[in-house]
Amino acid sequence: ITPGSWSSTPVPRCELVTCPPLEVASRHLRLLTLNNSYLGAATFSCPLGYSLSPSIPSIWCDHTGAWSAPLPSCQIVR
Repeated sequence: ITPGSWSSTPVPRCELVTCPPLEVASRHLRLLTLNNSYLGAATFSCPLGYSLSPSIPSIWCDHTGAWSAPLPSCQIVR
């Protein structure tokens, strides 16, 4: 290390953590809210006669930029 110089270059920087966009292919799954920033949530519902599978109404954007779980689906209630 040369006197008067920084020990590491380039200088570290902060980057915004975001999760990828969600592609809802199911015509029944409803995306109620979406915040794809770190700790943001996506919440879902299904129409009457259908239930979420798995029955997790929300997923979260984690510190790595990945969603906490895959998209749920809507299964017909029998």
